[in-house]
Amino acid sequence: MPSFRRSSKALSLALTVGAPMAFAQAPRGETSRPSTSVFRPVREEPAEGPKTGQAGSWNLGLALSTAIPFSSPFEISGTAIPTASFRFQLPVTAAIGLLYGWTDRFDVGVELGLESYGSKVQISPSTQDLQIVEMTAYPVRALFRYRFGQSETFVPELELGAGYATGKARISSTIVGSKSFEENVGYLTGHASGGVAVAWNDETTLHAQAGASYSGLSAKKYADPATAATTSQKAILGLFVRAGLSYRF
Repeated sequence: MPSFRRSSKALSLALTVGAPMAFAQAPRGETSRPSTSVFRPVREEPAEGPKTGQAGSWNLGLALSTAIPFSSPFEISGTAIPTASFRFQLPVTAAIGLLYGWTDRFDVGVELGLESYGSKVQISPSTQDLQIVEMTAYPVRALFRYRFGQSETFVPELELGAGYATGKARISSTIVGSKSFEENVGYLTGHASGGVAVAWNDETTLHAQAGASYSGLSAKKYADPATAATTSQKAILGLFVRAGLSYRF
């Protein structure tokens, strides 16, 4: 019996002390109300993928391009020589550029390149003698590039380039005693092309384009009295093909 009484007193004391604590947060005269908060799941937005461009960024670009001439920039003719065009090699240009992201879609900048062209033609079907043309130039172009949107895969883009190139042209022959010519050249150059931009990662974008290009070589004739051959020089208009990448920082 004493044990039962002690247990009853302990239970009574616990109820007496616990009751005020249980209702301590409820103001006097009010009853406690159950919580009405509802669990609402938070929707997480998907992480953004790499972009093909960004406003306010600088882009360092590397590109390799060529032009398939609609007609040869150099042609040989003479009294005993059939007229022939130099078509054995295409002009190739390697360039480095720096562009600024004016907006997320529009870049503007400048590009410096090294253009090389070399070709040869057989002077006469009865001989193995050749007339050789070599040209090296350094084009400086302003570049304007516009992309039609942003994408994690690829977006269409347009590019315009216009500038001026300076360099040297060398005309020579394998005939002993023939005269060689080396002349300074300077001409307007430009291209208009369309293609795609592919965001490789957050900083690197790949570019592939095709269009038309123009190199305004001035009309000139190089006459060699030893071979009675005249090499004519003229402007180049051709199918422009270009591939490159740009690094954004």
